[in-house]
Amino acid sequence: MSYLPRMIDASFMVKVLRGHAAQEEREFLDAWLKESDAHREEFAAVVEIWERAGRAGSPGVPDPSKQWARIEAAIGSRVEMSGPVHMDHPPVRMTDQRRRPMRMMRTIGAGALLLIAMAGLTTGIFWMAGRNHPQPTASEHRDRGIGSELEYATANGRRAMIPLPDGTVVHLNAASRLTVDPAFGGAERRVTLEGEAYFAVASDPARPFRVYTGASFTEVRGTEFGVRYRRDKIDVVVSRGKVRFVSRSKGGSVDLERGEGVTATSAGELSRPHRVDLHVSLAWRENRLAFKKTPLEDVMTEIEEVYDVHVEFRNTAARSRTLTGTFSVDAIDVVLSQIALAMDVSIDRNGRTVVVR
Repeated sequence: MSYLPRMIDASFMVKVLRGHAAQEEREFLDAWLKESDAHREEFAAVVEIWERAGRAGSPGVPDPSKQWARIEAAIGSRVEMSGPVHMDHPPVRMTDQRRRPMRMMRTIGAGALLLIAMAGLTTGIFWMAGRNHPQPTASEHRDRGIGSELEYATANGRRAMIPLPDGTVVHLNAASRLTVDPAFGGAERRVTLEGEAYFAVASDPARPFRVYTGASFTEVRGTEFGVRYRRDKIDVVVSRGKVRFVSRSKGGSVDLERGEGVTATSAGELSRPHRVDLHVSLAWRENRLAFKKTPLEDVMTEIEEVYDVHVEFRNTAARSRTLTGTFSVDAIDVVLSQIALAMDVSIDRNGRTVVVR
């Protein structure tokens, strides 16, 4: 009896390409390919990797250390060719993740490609919400000239991992925008966020790192924390070290430690520090959706962001019903079914359109 996975990933595709899949599994993949152009693009990327590996012939028994060294060298040559992102010259434009795999993989040897394909690794190949575990990847990247600000943006259904010049790494959630100040690295390391991000800040006691959101900012010198700025509400949670949250308009500030959070309005009104469940507050980093007394309208807005769909409410009375629960970011139909059951509503999906009745 064949096994149908809960998600389509590279290892399953390779199984089909090698001719080791049962008829039921081949039909399952065929149905998935017919769902969208994005699915077909992702499959095309894996096919190209597979074909390039096949044309190279079968390699001998690999030495893992040598193969990894080759991969590192290939990645290093790609970075050197592209040029590092500095604040004093226009950075290389980063393209949409759906089109990057083919170009990126051409820089890696065919032997390494075969190892990657056979292992079924999805990191660096693609990410599509609800089909496989999200891998942080570079997203849109725009600059506005030498000495100007840098802007990173993610669309619905996309995430990005952004390395900054000081060693800080920013994980940008879907439907978010990060702007890096042109003077970043001077007296302060300043960025502006719209949406949601997780910051792993490189330690530098002499230069504070500040995340500006509305009329407030979060200041650290080296720590890890999450910031969410959506619908005129700001939430900051700390997973490591200490953070200071400052209201520029109201003049107040709060100091937070690991496991603490604060909520504020875009106008700068602050709540008292409170204990938070990091597994809930940072659920998106663990490929989960978590809600606590959240209106269904806000829940469905997050569904739009995660799965890149459009939600319509035919049952307007259901908008204000609240939902508490945690859901694995699985196939969208599974998540919608769970939400419909919990909220006692009917939810139908036709392609990218979701209707709540």
